Amino acid sequence: TAFEPRGLRLRQDDAGCDASVLATISRELERRTSAAVVREPSVIEPASASVLGSPFLFAGGTGTIDPLSEAAQRQLQTFFSLGGLLVVDDRDRASNSSAYAKSVEHSLAAVLPDAGIIHLTADHVLFRSFYLLGRIVGAKGSSTTVRAMARGNRIDVIFCSHDLSSALATRASRWAVAMDESERELAVRFAVNLAMYSLCSTYKDDQVHAPFLMRRRAGKGFPR
Repeated sequence: TAFEPRGLRLRQDDAGCDASVLATISRELERRTSAAVVREPSVIEPASASVLGSPFLFAGGTGTIDPLSEAAQRQLQTFFSLGGLLVVDDRDRASNSSAYAKSVEHSLAAVLPDAGIIHLTADHVLFRSFYLLGRIVGAKGSSTTVRAMARGNRIDVIFCSHDLSSALATRASRWAVAMDESERELAVRFAVNLAMYSLCSTYKDDQVHAPFLMRRRAGKGFPR
């Protein structure tokens, strides 16, 4: 079936995700890979049955989120048990603020009580699920690591702290910000990697791909 990056609304007074952000992920995944996509993804509530209709959920916001209802917790527990990936994008423009990510992490502790917080570095498959990347770029800077909630080798939640949403939003969106186009391209590449990781998991960790990946890494024209 077609891949749909669904937005997850975790605050009633917040959009959860700008439609153009989700559409960008779909459009670029379709343009750059062989994946079939839903071109106009939806934004859903955490207690909705629609949570289980896609392996990829994207929640972008600021401030603290509303407490998750018991119904929402049950839906998300099932979502993660089926191998779903939630991307949490902290859009707070204050340089040291991470209230959104912290509140989401706190709420998810009841959903994933056996998960731990880890830091993914450039040697993790996420950084090469499609593009070979050495850093994560958003509208608020970049980083060579990304925080995640994991159970064993399975990543359930990825926390983006550099406002990936604003880098992916179209120019007509109220979320869009001015940024260097080469940096915006790296943000798009990371978004494609996120989508491909949700579809393929650790496929690219298979040793059969190692020689091909090393040849690409040694070649020119692959931004890091």
